[in-house]
Amino acid sequence: PHAPPPTAPLTPAIHILHLLHPSHTCHPYPPPPTALSHLPPIPSTSYTPLTPATHTLHLLHPSHTCHPHAPPPTPLSHLPPTRSTSYSPPTTLWLTERTNLTVPRILFTTDAKLGWIGHLAPLTGVILDIILIIMVVASRPFVRRSGYFQTFYWTHKLYVPYYILTFIHAPNFWKWLVVPVAIFLAETFVTYIRSRGGSTITRVSLLPSAVTQLVIKKPPGFKFKPGDYVYIKIPAIAKY
Repeated sequence: PHAPPPTAPLTPAIHILHLLHPSHTCHPYPPPPTALSHLPPIPSTSYTPLTPATHTLHLLHPSHTCHPHAPPPTPLSHLPPTRSTSYSPPTTLWLTERTNLTVPRILFTTDAKLGWIGHLAPLTGVILDIILIIMVVASRPFVRRSGYFQTFYWTHKLYVPYYILTFIHAPNFWKWLVVPVAIFLAETFVTYIRSRGGSTITRVSLLPSAVTQLVIKKPPGFKFKPGDYVYIKIPAIAKY
């Protein structure tokens, strides 16, 4: 006979399911040894005890499964209930998926069949992480203030492949991208039109404390007020 259940509340009830060897369990109040033995085996081309079986337990929607070889849903309602002083809705667990794929195969191949374009969700996620790390490091003050502005500038051009890969990685990302991209393209177009006015440097003076004074002829239609700033591009120093 089983020992009496504890009097302390345990909500929700937690059952430990020993999935690889269902005849053994270390739970203090175990179900009968054959609790999972009635489940049919799932076809697999290779399996070793060193490869952990991955099981998806659908807690919120236990009636849905997407595994092509999943066994028919069998409720675990025969497990003995755990005494609780407060009520909680009953939870049914379903054993729905088993895989022998290793982490490298999931991340760097398409064997896991994840993603809506070419099953590239894991691989594009890895590349997105690498791009984001490069952009964050290149934006640090020790890069921008050490004469490596070109490094900062060109690494941030990686936002173009970043958004393309994000579109491939997540099927609904484009819904959140349409409005920001439209605003960005409009701002880029306006900047390009304004930059075509041209300018002429009429005088250059070298002042103390490494200060350079530039006297520039004002382009037609150029309006400004005190406190404004401008971008000055000198191709002999840097293209951007």
